[in-house]
Amino acid sequence: MGCCQSKAESLPNIKDTFGKSLPVFHSKGSPRDKYTTIKILGKGGFGAVTLVEDKRTGAKRALKELNKSRLSKSDEQTMLREITTLSQIDHPHIMKVFELIESTTSYSIITEVIEGGELLEKITEEKKLSEKQAAKFMFEIMSAIFYCHSKGIVHRDLKPQNLLLTSKGRESSIKVIDFGIAGKLNSMGNITGVIGTPLFMSPEMFEGIYNEKCDIWSSGVILFMMITGFTPFTGYGIDQIKESIKLGKIDYTRPIWKTVSSDVQDLIKKMINPNPLRRISAEDVLKHPWFNIYKAGNLNDNPISEEAFDNIRKFHATNKLQRSILTFISANIMDEESNRELIKLFKSIDKNNDGRLSHEEIINGYKELGLPESEAEEIIKKGDLDQSGVIEYSEFITVTQNWKNIYEKDVLEKAFKAYDIGGDGNLSLKWLKTLIPGIENSEWDQFISDADTNQDGLISLAEFKNYMLTKE
Repeated sequence: MGCCQSKAESLPNIKDTFGKSLPVFHSKGSPRDKYTTIKILGKGGFGAVTLVEDKRTGAKRALKELNKSRLSKSDEQTMLREITTLSQIDHPHIMKVFELIESTTSYSIITEVIEGGELLEKITEEKKLSEKQAAKFMFEIMSAIFYCHSKGIVHRDLKPQNLLLTSKGRESSIKVIDFGIAGKLNSMGNITGVIGTPLFMSPEMFEGIYNEKCDIWSSGVILFMMITGFTPFTGYGIDQIKESIKLGKIDYTRPIWKTVSSDVQDLIKKMINPNPLRRISAEDVLKHPWFNIYKAGNLNDNPISEEAFDNIRKFHATNKLQRSILTFISANIMDEESNRELIKLFKSIDKNNDGRLSHEEIINGYKELGLPESEAEEIIKKGDLDQSGVIEYSEFITVTQNWKNIYEKDVLEKAFKAYDIGGDGNLSLKWLKTLIPGIENSEWDQFISDADTNQDGLISLAEFKNYMLTKE
């Protein structure tokens, strides 16, 4: 990294930031220097989406390339806003963004690969979904939205096209995408602007002032579509659609409603209520009895539960820098498939489904497994890596890994290559500070003292591995 071929930077400052930022690499150069193209996944008005392989880690990623010449200033701000928003979000059912690469002619956004297609395609192919399938998908959607709402983030454009399936198989899950027009609630708890996709907009959105309940309406329309196969509101042109939505009348006497449960009808009515004051919240949606059809399993149903808690007990990251590196490895080097059981466990502990674990939920998790409650507080200290008072999704995945087994693989080499922006086999303190924000200078000084054994001012792969292994 001593003589870099590409420049690493922090993300651009966007006016409407959403709080503390999570690491998203931003570099200047050509994406072809880091990624090998496998195949084209799709093309759009602004550029192409391709399946690529990270030359440094071997991980499969999706690369969305946006041609600058086709982007207006507004388009560019929307794109940067989406990346900024996604960098604030840490949830298993929201698309993960890893990197932004900027060249003289384009922006390349690197995200996780989501291969199952749009929810809209599945509804179109199957005409309608079973209630059990619809309940699973809606539970995942609302868990993601409840998480966003708890952070004051409103999506504003929920629709089946912005909900992707992780695979074509029966175990497929939902990923929420497209946060380009997401907004932040103001001090009055509102958000302004007539924006969205008309068929899925709530009545108050057409008036230009609303709150997070607009997402509940949109999700209710999506649930309606999953159950019936058609939209609740129609019209020729935006004006007719708008009037149909404002009236909010749905004919529940149609034959289709005789084939579905009264519970799902009740939930839809509460979600698609024209009065936002009477419309149900995301938290209460998740508590609705209809979801008894689909619930995350109990802790005792998960074969790795005790092993995962034992891994937390053995977790010995001694400082913030090492914890940041381990979190990076969990989120960027390891894939979701290898973390499948840990993700299930996280959902089992997350009883209120807000996408994070409270201290009470951790303690109750210990009780369910019959483990000593006295150990829970120590576990909470280790798991709450950023000391926020809750354990976030990535924090949980990080501390529940069996790091002894993982270190025997090549994950440290892959992490080193990811941090080695210039590809010259060395890490410099200057670039590491850019790539791993939030570390105090005193900790960086200690890192150089501990890791730079030959005192040349650079960290080699051998020095990096030795530092991580001796700190384990």
